[in-house]
Order: sequence, then C-alpha cells, then structure tokens
Amino acid sequence: MIQAHNLSYRTATGYAVKDMSFTLSAGGIHGILGHKGAGKTTLLHLLSGVLSATDGSLTVSGHDMSKDARAVQARIGYLPSAEPLYNSMTVSEYLDFIGEAKRVAPDKRFRQIKSALELTELSDEADKLLARCSLSVRRRVGVAQALLGNPDLILMDEPLRGLPPSDAKLLCELLEKLGSVKTLVVSSASLSDLAPLSRDILLLDGGTVLAHGSLSQLEARLSNTPTLALRVRADERALVDSLGRIDGVLSYTVTEYDKGIVSLTLEYEPSSALPSTIAESLSALGYTVLSVRSETLTLASVYASMKPAEPVKDKKAAPTSGKSKRGGGKR
Repeated sequence: MIQAHNLSYRTATGYAVKDMSFTLSAGGIHGILGHKGAGKTTLLHLLSGVLSATDGSLTVSGHDMSKDARAVQARIGYLPSAEPLYNSMTVSEYLDFIGEAKRVAPDKRFRQIKSALELTELSDEADKLLARCSLSVRRRVGVAQALLGNPDLILMDEPLRGLPPSDAKLLCELLEKLGSVKTLVVSSASLSDLAPLSRDILLLDGGTVLAHGSLSQLEARLSNTPTLALRVRADERALVDSLGRIDGVLSYTVTEYDKGIVSLTLEYEPSSALPSTIAESLSALGYTVLSVRSETLTLASVYASMKPAEPVKDKKAAPTSGKSKRGGGKR
C-alpha cells in the first residue's frame, strides 16, 4: 500500500522529515507515534500529496507520488489535526459540500452521506449547526467527511487528541470498525492511544524513523537490548561528551538533570564488559557515579524518555558524533 525510501522533506531551516524508509501493507490500522516536532504531520502531508518530497521516493497504492499524486488523492480520505469545518453549516450540509468538492455524483453522495452518518453515529446530529456541536461530534464529522468518495486509504492526524475518555473510547471503536475494511494511518503523541489499535507502529523522533514494527516486535527488540540505568554527579553536556568516547556504548538517553545530577539509561554492546567497568571509567574521568543498575527497556519507558524535538537540521549544521542520544540528539 505505502512504500517510502529515503523520504525527506527539507524546509528553509532544516529537515522536517529525514531519510525515512518503511513499508505499510494494505488493511488495518498503522500507527505513527511521536512527540511534537517528530515529523508526524509532515509525513501525513507527504502521504496525502499536500507536500512533495524534496528527496527520496514515495509510492502509494502503486502510484509514484512525484508523478501521479492526483490519482492517489482521489483514493485518499484525510482528517487533519484541526477539523476543516464550517460553523455556519449543519452537519449534513457540510458533508454534502465536501462530497460535491470530491466530485461524488449526487445519487452516490446521498447514499454515502447516509452511510457515513450511521457509521459515525451522527444521524441524530445531521441537522445541527456545527457551531453548536461538541468536540466529540465535530471530530466524528471530520471522520465522516474523510469517508466520502469511498477511499481505500484514510489518514488521520491525532484524531483522539483532547477527547475525554468516554468520547475517545467511542472513536476508538469507530476506528477499529474502519480498520477492518480499509487501511488507516493514524498519528498520535500518545502510546496508550495507539497501542490497542495498531497492527504496527512507526516510531518517529526528530524527523527520522527510530523503530518500526508490531507492539510485540518492538517490545521483544527492546527487551533483548542490554541496558544500564545510571545516576552521575556531573555537568550534563560534559558527561554526554565523555560517554561518546567510551568503548561499548551504543546509545544513551538522559532522563533527568537536576541539581548537578544526571540520570540516564545507556545501551551497550552485548559482548562488552561495560556493566563492571562503566563506574571505574567515569570515575577516572572525574565524575562521581552514584548508582549503576541493569534495566529492561520497554517501549513505554523509551518513549517516555524522549523529548519533543525540533526538525532535524542539515548535516552541515549537525554535530559530529558516533553515538546516539534519544530525546533530541543525533541518530
């Protein structure tokens, strides 16, 4: 259904999406998970043809988006993060307007609107002004308009954001129904929103793909990664520079810096003797190691340690380092 290879989108200030490569198969719900600035909305804009990639390739439903974006757009439904609603219209008037804009024939348009209202449980709200609708109703109207034209692929940008639990549950049930008959790509900044819905999750960080797989695959991959949790009395920047020079360190995540104490998790090569030598190595560099313990990573713990990040900068402006630092560092 969707194939991306080294997909990039560059702005005047840097990369919003950088070298993304992934494949999403047809059917089910595919989750895009990331904090603010991770590249979720930009990626959805590229998938929908709102933006054109500056580098790399993107194929959707067998069509090259650089050559045939209009053919793809005719088969896509899209719900942006801010519902494109007109408050002066009723729910049914708005859906009729969108159906006409999508060039759905009048007879088909009537049937599709009726079906969309029933599926989203909005039949009783059809004659209500959008200005008087609750957030839950407005969000479901956004889903209903995305269904018009009978698209094969539906893209949704944070559809669960801001909804109270009862309304979020109702919308999740709706998404599960849609995912059984169509292909959905749903973004969110909340792992708890996506985990029960998604057949796989694309984890984004700073405009890049950090990981991709089913929840069980991602958890298994993380549980097999040897990890240490450390607390060190040090200047954060100086400690990060020092970690980059210690053999065996694969990556590190600073989880907290408070009153001169750095808390971090550190991934290391399985063959390394780092668990028994890291304290001595850091002490030799002048740091006071307060604690070292082994830790098993989970997707929730890794995601919680990541921070909202700015778009990835051009390589010319990026610092040079052979290590990775989650939560804003270079990959």
